[in-house]
Amino acid sequence: MIAFNLFSQSGNSCEEPIEISAGDYFIQNISGAEVSNLPNCTELNGSPENLQWYSYTSDQDLYITVTSNLESNPPPDDTRLHIYEGSCDNLTCIAGNDDLDTGGLYDGFLSSAGFEAIAGNTYYIVWDNYWSNSSFYFQLIESEDPPESLYTTFTHENLDREYIYYEPEGLEANSPLVFVMHGYSGDAENIKNYSNMNDIADEYGFAVCYPRGTEDDFGNRFWNVGYEFHPNETVDDVDFLKELADYLQQTHNLSSENTFATGMSNGGEMCYMLACQASTTFKAVASVAGMMLQDIIDTCNPENLIPVFEIHGTSDFVNIYNGDPSSSGGWGAYPSIPETIDYWSELNNCISFSSENLPNSNTNDGSYVVKERHYDSDNGNEIWLYKVVGGGHDWPGAYGNMDINSSLEAWLFFELSMNNSLSINDNYVNQFLIIPNPVNDNFVIKSNTANYNYVLYDSKGVKLIEGEESVINMLNKPSGTYFLKIYSQDGITTKKIIKQ
Repeated sequence: MIAFNLFSQSGNSCEEPIEISAGDYFIQNISGAEVSNLPNCTELNGSPENLQWYSYTSDQDLYITVTSNLESNPPPDDTRLHIYEGSCDNLTCIAGNDDLDTGGLYDGFLSSAGFEAIAGNTYYIVWDNYWSNSSFYFQLIESEDPPESLYTTFTHENLDREYIYYEPEGLEANSPLVFVMHGYSGDAENIKNYSNMNDIADEYGFAVCYPRGTEDDFGNRFWNVGYEFHPNETVDDVDFLKELADYLQQTHNLSSENTFATGMSNGGEMCYMLACQASTTFKAVASVAGMMLQDIIDTCNPENLIPVFEIHGTSDFVNIYNGDPSSSGGWGAYPSIPETIDYWSELNNCISFSSENLPNSNTNDGSYVVKERHYDSDNGNEIWLYKVVGGGHDWPGAYGNMDINSSLEAWLFFELSMNNSLSINDNYVNQFLIIPNPVNDNFVIKSNTANYNYVLYDSKGVKLIEGEESVINMLNKPSGTYFLKIYSQDGITTKKIIKQ
């Protein structure tokens, strides 16, 4: 590898970038100052202290890949990449990546992003030090041929919409389908990478669809939930998602009864719209760091009532936990997160409430999780809130709070609703009793079913042990949350185990 250091050019600002072309480059130190209000192309919360700026201009239309996913970048290298176009006082994200994950070297902590360069246009390639300031290499690769697309096209209302579809190898017919929706200015590939929902699908046996929002006048992808600054947007995302769900169910032989939706921020807000307007298609929804606009509440008239789950940080200053009734943030007016949960609880006529602190297994993330559960409804639905005390605008498990894995928690909530077991006693489901729970050393599976086997997972979905015996030894396991999946002739039961 021949790498250019380019120490003679500062690269400390958009106005003074390092001009580059196709080739290999070495960053010794990221030292440019932070820029206020600069869009974050990776959708991850948190602003870096320093940025390193490069500019690229081509004399012909080309397909460009920028990557640090190189063998020359071993740990502790951990990169984050943003790519912009426009003037320095009005930059727009066109691509970005934090952790490559799938296909990434060294546990996926490196970055790669691609874009189509138009002849004569200047593009800004920006690396930040959010995770690491260690020196690393990167490549800029030019090609006349478009890369193989991750996306599949689906035509809806004369628009070519796109999505990423994944199903585990050997997936059984009539398996569940989970939609995972990105946030405002994000993209389907980003949330696919950081949510790691494909890994959860591999473990639990369901298909995943990552749909792609359309672009607004600012060049940002979004879901049309009625933001105050989107008065003229008319795209019907509810109908798009309903039709896409129906298409995928038929094309891939998936369950029409067990289709679910989760999403980050704007994607979470879309979940609330689906609960109001598409409840015959989606059986349950789980919003992460989303809110419910007052306009949506005022017009909400679901054909079916469905279970609703929200994961939200109390220190989220994008979608404010305590609400924004005056729309000071510009999104539109919305109530507090607890008020939103109470709205769904009252709609479902939940008459019981419980609250418990989940194990604070990671004491270094500055937060802990309180589970609030509204239950005993007429229809068996439950409404859950995971209040992440001290948490920000995050997808817990990927960044921010690390006590829980949002993707796994969302799926387990869906699985409970699918098995109609949300409102059954926490310890006794499908004739299986876990004693004791919480556990210190051993726990016992008591059942009137003789033939069963189990798999024990940690909170990240990693398989730990499997067997058929009734006594399970937890003595050498660290404190935290575990999940026990029990297979019997009556079906599959998932139990949450708390190790003290």
